Amino acid sequence: MNPFIKLEIHNQRLASQNFVIACKLAARKDDNTINADEEKVLKQIQKATDRYVKALSKIQGVIK
Repeated sequence: MNPFIKLEIHNQRLASQNFVIACKLAARKDDNTINADEEKVLKQIQKATDRYVKALSKIQGVIK
């Protein structure tokens, strides 16, 4: 398999983790706390990102 595709998958997995962290930091920007609504959205973002990373990991595991 193309090593550049494997590298891009790896990069996307790392970028996804950075995205979650950036969202958490953004939630604190206005008042330095995370309220209930923001927490709910952050959990949804985390779950969606986890599914995405899991799918990428499966693909990466299949690529030889």
